[in-house]
Amino acid sequence: RACAASDSPTGILATRSRHVLTIVSWLASRRMSIPQDMSLISLTYDNVLSALLPKIAHYNLDVSNMARSFVRKIDAVIDGQGQGEKLLIPDFFAGESVRKLNAKVSGE
Repeated sequence: RACAASDSPTGILATRSRHVLTIVSWLASRRMSIPQDMSLISLTYDNVLSALLPKIAHYNLDVSNMARSFVRKIDAVIDGQGQGEKLLIPDFFAGESVRKLNAKVSGE
């Protein structure tokens, strides 16, 4: 229903990479193209994404780097140094599934 509305969404944020195939199939069944009709970003990565065209924009967290950072944070807390302020931020891979919006403001 949301895609049929006059102010329909321009993008979908998939919370799990396994949802991406369902979203891609659903959009194709409605003859909607990525990114022309709908942008798509996955918050997680799975190897299956590498087989899709266009390449899906996604976030990926290197598990080994995350584990090392997590252990360092635990060590710091145990040593009484506090939690620190370093955040564990995933890498973003732009892919080809996000449409660039026009910079024009309506009324100009």
